Amino acid sequence: MEKENKRIRRAINDLTYNFRNLEEIYNESLVFYLLENENHKEFFFLQSLITELKERISEREFFKNLTDKEITKIVKDEETKHGSKFAEIPEYIEDKVQIKKKRITEPLGRENYILKSLELKLGRLSVQTQKIKLEDNIDFSDNIGTEKIIMLHKLGILDFLRSKEPFNTSINTLASVISGITGIKKTVAQSYLNPIYSNTVIQKNNPLNTKSTVNKVTQKLISIGYNQCD
Repeated sequence: MEKENKRIRRAINDLTYNFRNLEEIYNESLVFYLLENENHKEFFFLQSLITELKERISEREFFKNLTDKEITKIVKDEETKHGSKFAEIPEYIEDKVQIKKKRITEPLGRENYILKSLELKLGRLSVQTQKIKLEDNIDFSDNIGTEKIIMLHKLGILDFLRSKEPFNTSINTLASVISGITGIKKTVAQSYLNPIYSNTVIQKNNPLNTKSTVNKVTQKLISIGYNQCD
């Protein structure tokens, strides 16, 4: 645990004081973190960074709101504790006070910027993780016959097969193949396909004419990232 905390503190120091590209520093720190913590993921790394950074910012904000008198007392107590012979020299203590104020409060602006950047990154990662979970749970096996035909049409599979022999001349053979792919009875499949590819056939069985079902299939495809539905 101490090794992990040390890595987090080092990562924040690098992000705060090393003025290279933030993304570059973040990625380098993440690689080392994952190498040292094999069972952890980027999500935990980000959360740890944000928690530690918030604590640092809170401490700096607290110090920033102290009066000069309060800071002077803190500095004098520290000097006395370390046995400094200059603890009672006002000029020396004043210099130390100014140095301490600058050292503690100066990084605040950059740390707040880094915190916002990390929180945005965590938000994007959370959305991405949730999307992956949703995609893992997507199952279209319960599609009814008309939905299957519409989906094959939206994906361009029907038109692709229709352009090939022998399907370009026979809906009957196309219905046979679609029956084998979908499990729909051939006669039912043909009753769906005939009106799709022939305007002279009665259109009541054409699945593409049922807007609610078409919209339902379109949304299913969009849910997995397929956005080319016309």
